[in-house]
Amino acid sequence: MRWSTLPPMLAVAAGLAAPARAGSLNVPLDHSVRLAVRGQAASVVVGNPQIADVTVVDTRTVFVTGRAFGHTDVVVLDRTGRTIFEGDLSVEPSGRPVRVFRGGAPQPDEVVCTPACGPSPKATLGGGASPPAPAAS
Repeated sequence: MRWSTLPPMLAVAAGLAAPARAGSLNVPLDHSVRLAVRGQAASVVVGNPQIADVTVVDTRTVFVTGRAFGHTDVVVLDRTGRTIFEGDLSVEPSGRPVRVFRGGAPQPDEVVCTPACGPSPKATLGGGASPPAPAAS
């Protein structure tokens, strides 16, 4: 092997061994967030498709839509199966939570109204909140 061909070959090998971009996405419920990927996306996998959905616009652009409160992950692969993006995904309320004070309760309940009121995902993860009272008719 000649030394003059070694640097270009090393550059190609270094490009193939480049690590995947990692990150985290926060997506509001019922909204979409654009994910620009480096490289050419061929496949996109969402850990829990009940929490988020993806739409591939082109090989470099993916939109992630929040379907339900929760946490999952998203992985983008190129044609060779190499991971070009991997990240945590959180679907959160699009509005601010509301605190409901009930007479005699030691702590307020947190609810989120997007579009109907329900327990805040943070409150349900903490285990301390009770479900909100039904809305008055």
